[in-house]
Amino acid sequence: DIKRGMLPPKLARIITNLATGGKSGLTLADPFCGTGTVLMEAMMVGCNVLGGDTNPEAITGTKSNLEWILSTPNLPPKTYDLKIVDATHFDEVFPHCDCIATEPYMGPLLDERNPSSLEKIKNIAKGLDKLYRGAFKSFHKSLPVGGLVVMTIPSFHVYGKEISTISIDTLVSLGYNYISSVPYSKPGAAVVRNITIMEKK
Repeated sequence: DIKRGMLPPKLARIITNLATGGKSGLTLADPFCGTGTVLMEAMMVGCNVLGGDTNPEAITGTKSNLEWILSTPNLPPKTYDLKIVDATHFDEVFPHCDCIATEPYMGPLLDERNPSSLEKIKNIAKGLDKLYRGAFKSFHKSLPVGGLVVMTIPSFHVYGKEISTISIDTLVSLGYNYISSVPYSKPGAAVVRNITIMEKK
């Protein structure tokens, strides 16, 4: 569904590998799981997975996709648990996980066919900042000390300006150590995914 965004499997594998550090047997969570692209990649590298989303149809799609992955010959049996839950309350239904890899909700689709004013985009960024603050507070309760969050944090490159969402300073103030951030986008894209790695203090 183009309106829900489309996470490339290659990027899903990248953020999964970064979150697990190459270890198998971990429990990886995706609190914005969509239809399960990250969770499928995580299962293929040996993780048990937890997924949450506010959309019941997304959870149904994720379940179908994970069952399909589990039917793959020679894939060791893995477990999954899925819940309809807002990411800002993730810890209330999933109090423990080893790491988090996720592409969050990044606002409405922005492209040349669906232009938005600079003021509207600034307001979208403010709303996402609030969502991400709440999510990272919740993640902090579920993760062990040293647990990693790898999230594609968007910034908007429009009208000759860069409009950021949540800042690294804010994440540090919420109880994380900053590890690194790398932009990932097509040339000229309005939305840049910043693959950001944070570690729970």
